[in-house]
Amino acid sequence: MGDVKDSPKAKESRAPKRRRKLGEVLLEAGLLTQDQLTKALEECARSGQRLGEHLVDQGIVSERDIAWRLSHQLGYLFVDLTKETLNPDLSVTIPEPLARRYRAVPLKLDGKSLTVAMADPLDFDAIQDISFFSGCTVKPVLAGRSAIKEAAENIYRKQEVAAAVDRIVGDSTEEFSEDLLEVLAAESQPTESEIQSLEEATRQAPIVRLCNMLMTEAVRSRVSDIHVEPTKKDTIVRLRVDGLLRETMHLPKAVHPSIVSRFKVLAKMDIAERRAPQDGAIRVKIEQREVDLRVSSLPILHGEKMVLRVTDQSKSLPKLEAIGLSEKDYATIKSFTQRHKGLILVTGPTGSGKTT
Repeated sequence: MGDVKDSPKAKESRAPKRRRKLGEVLLEAGLLTQDQLTKALEECARSGQRLGEHLVDQGIVSERDIAWRLSHQLGYLFVDLTKETLNPDLSVTIPEPLARRYRAVPLKLDGKSLTVAMADPLDFDAIQDISFFSGCTVKPVLAGRSAIKEAAENIYRKQEVAAAVDRIVGDSTEEFSEDLLEVLAAESQPTESEIQSLEEATRQAPIVRLCNMLMTEAVRSRVSDIHVEPTKKDTIVRLRVDGLLRETMHLPKAVHPSIVSRFKVLAKMDIAERRAPQDGAIRVKIEQREVDLRVSSLPILHGEKMVLRVTDQSKSLPKLEAIGLSEKDYATIKSFTQRHKGLILVTGPTGSGKTT
């Protein structure tokens, strides 16, 4: 029997497929020239920047160009991350430094198959590293670079927030958090649109616990004001007790937007408005005491500052003889109250004790 020779086409079909690179795909599509590609590769070799990022930053191609070409020419599924439900628990599959380095976020874990949204699904090194760290087979899908960056901020910020709140709050709020939440839901139910716009930020259990702790400890410790102020590096919480403002805790900067969002929802304030001052009110019941909190927000250099003014409705007004007047002043004011007409003015700055 004579030798049977394979046709060139048969040999080609059995040959392993060469993994194509992003530059090659864009070059074939006519989105850049050979000179542009060569120069970009040289600059990336010097700077360490990834090719896709460099081309977008230089304005040679757009994110849409890259996404459309890879999706249509190579058959990668394109995913709109704004419509995806992101699961922060999957952040353990891809360490944050790796996710930021490769512009990748985990979307779904099905057994040992991990679906990962990537800006460059042709990046074989990225797929190998993610597969190694996760212990899963990586199924890459395509997403825009900016959308991936925003999704990563969302996923890994939630993990940072949860860890930070756990360090601060621990389990100390378990005894009162449920009672407080029940009253808040009854007294300050947000609108449907507010729920939709803040569904993620305000339902995080750690943030709920932290905000509950601040309000509850304020009532227990006779605090008149709670100040939550963002700085360049972190967020500072200050409490005013007996007229003195005391620095109580420092929180990671990533926690601040979620705290602001939580208090805005409870106070029925405009969640979307971040550039103008706002006012609102919250009514809670803590340890059988009804408390009103007047909430105000003010845009400052590093974000929105929030101040909560605590008014305990269960407190009765003290009697005249119990407010610390001298005998002479007491007798004078007492005599004024016996007159048939006249006006007594009690004046002073905020927090000076006009009411009490």
